[in-house]
Amino acid sequence: MSTLVIDTIQGKTTAGSVNVRGEGSNNTNLQQGLAKVWCAYRGNGEFLNDSLNVSGLTDHANGDDTHSFTNNMSHANYCYAGSVLCEYASPGNATYTLNTKEDVNRANGYRATGSHRLQSSYTNASQHFITGDWGAQDGECTAITHGDLA
Repeated sequence: MSTLVIDTIQGKTTAGSVNVRGEGSNNTNLQQGLAKVWCAYRGNGEFLNDSLNVSGLTDHANGDDTHSFTNNMSHANYCYAGSVLCEYASPGNATYTLNTKEDVNRANGYRATGSHRLQSSYTNASQHFITGDWGAQDGECTAITHGDLA
């Protein structure tokens, strides 16, 4: 086995593109496969537990937070995923999710190149959809973003 110790990888033909041999004969673009932003934080917006490319957290209300990016995304059409882990029994055996606020309210403007506003929601046993609930206020929230940096 060999060990490669380097500081920088640069494509030979294109500086911003490095292809990696994937499974079989398929190639994967290294930059496209890396997470550009991720964070773990309390739903009360008090602090970030850990993060990559996140400069700060703004608490708007229970389960409604914005995390600001240290380095902007190139456009607002990036891919994200999030989750909420509640530390106590949730009402009605609820299942919690973390959504971008625009997905919840069907409004524009909450996913920008420099920040992303996320809002928790849950569906309880009666299938009632509720946003900004108390359960996510004290829960552990995680979010990850993929896409192109500016």
